[in-house]
Amino acid sequence: MATPNVAAVNGGNTGADVTSHVINLPTGIVPGYLLLAFVVFSGTPTATWPTGWTEVFSANAAAGQCRLQCRYRIAESGDGPSITVTTNVAQASAHTTYLISGTDGVTNVGNAATNTSNAPDPPSLAPSWGAKDTLWLAACGNDNGNRTASAAPPSYTNLRNDNSPGGTGVGVNLATARRALNAASDDPGTFTLSASATWIANVVAVEPAAMRPAPPVPSLAGMERVGGGARIRALGDFTISSHQGRLDRVVISTKGQGPNVLGLYDGTSAAGKLLAVIDCTNPGSNPIVYDVILETGLFVNYAGGVAGDLLIVTD
Repeated sequence: MATPNVAAVNGGNTGADVTSHVINLPTGIVPGYLLLAFVVFSGTPTATWPTGWTEVFSANAAAGQCRLQCRYRIAESGDGPSITVTTNVAQASAHTTYLISGTDGVTNVGNAATNTSNAPDPPSLAPSWGAKDTLWLAACGNDNGNRTASAAPPSYTNLRNDNSPGGTGVGVNLATARRALNAASDDPGTFTLSASATWIANVVAVEPAAMRPAPPVPSLAGMERVGGGARIRALGDFTISSHQGRLDRVVISTKGQGPNVLGLYDGTSAAGKLLAVIDCTNPGSNPIVYDVILETGLFVNYAGGVAGDLLIVTD
């Protein structure tokens, strides 16, 4: 079992009071990866997120000076490069977004803490899954865009500040940092701000992907077995309907002799949920690796292909 991996990070700010807040997502989004977004708003506006983003937490700083929210989504084909969150009143905001692999998307969160000082202190957290190779993300938002974090909690790395400029009640700052730790709980310690501000802080834990047995060896029409495991060579359309859950690696190698494109679907036909569309016209191209979560099974739309043109390897 390995700690979930931060594949990419992005962020930004509005720079002014607005009702439409553009949230920049990380680049290189892969279907099945976890998208995690932290946003701090000036004041306590009501925020409306796009469909498909699930709340992790939403908490207000003392006296309603700012609001810190976190939401997640399991990435799908076509996600990115940004989403728009709307608020009922115009306010400034800042955000940081993460793209995380090696997880089934399970998160636990602490009870947000708030105070006025230069040392935001995220709460302790004991995830429901106990001691595993967990990814911990600490975050703090404050009500002053000029108050940035100069240090992360001890043992937390990759400190990042995203801020919308302006003083108290005008701008906001969001600081985040992360840690990989196998432990049943963690108490992150404090961030260090450049000066005192009213802050709200929390910690989110991301569970590593569950260990699963290797997928069964397919034996359906439209493919032939190549070696052991689930290495298969396509002769036409086929379905791996007996495997559900995560396919940690789907490696696709083409010779460019088949159809112009092929589709990967979660289901038993092309009526299922589209996971990816792949260009097969480039002979000798490098294998394409996908990390996907299946609810039904893997269907590959490969009509008209040439025997031996496509090799799919899953583990």
